[in-house]
Amino acid sequence: MKAINEASRRQTLVEGLGSIFLFRYLSDTARRNLGEFVEFFDVAPGETIVQEGEKTPYLYTVIDGSVNVVTGDDSKEVYLCCLGSGEVFGEAGVFLKMRRTASVRAADNAVIMRLQRDQFVQFVRKQPRAANTILLVMVHSLLRKLRDTNQELAFERKLDSDQGDIDAMIAGFLQNGDE
Repeated sequence: MKAINEASRRQTLVEGLGSIFLFRYLSDTARRNLGEFVEFFDVAPGETIVQEGEKTPYLYTVIDGSVNVVTGDDSKEVYLCCLGSGEVFGEAGVFLKMRRTASVRAADNAVIMRLQRDQFVQFVRKQPRAANTILLVMVHSLLRKLRDTNQELAFERKLDSDQGDIDAMIAGFLQNGDE
C-alpha cells in the first residue's frame, strides 16, 4: 500500500468522506477534523490490505475501487464477498485486540482509508458528538451485516439435508441390500 501524502489529494479525499455512509451524518467541520486522524492509501490489484490471522488496530473504508474478502489458506481459499466504494471493513479492529478472521485484497486499483484505534480515541476526545454518530452508524452497519449473515445461514440450512432425510436414505439402502 502506498500512502497518500500529497496535501491537495488528501484534502479532496477528506472532502469526499461525506459520500461514505459511515461519515454522511457528520458536519463538514467534523469530517475535516476526522481527516487529521486518518490515513489514505493507493492499493494495487491483488495487494493485501488485511491478512487473515494478524492482529491490527484498524478500521478500513473503501474510498474508490473494490476489494475481495477471502478466508482460508493458499491450498483452499474461500471467496466471501466483494466490497466497493463506501463500504467499511475491519470494524472489530477498533474495538478488540483479536486476530483478523479474513484476508482483504484489492480487486482493482483502489483507494483505502485507514483509521487506527488510538487515532479514533483521540478523535473521540476532540469531537465526542461526531464520534458518537460514527459509533451509532457503525453499530447499525454491523447489525445489518449480522442480519445478512443470519439470512445466508438460514438459506444454506434450508438447502441442507436434515437428519431425518439421511436416516430415511440409509434405511432404504439397508432394506434393499445386504446388511
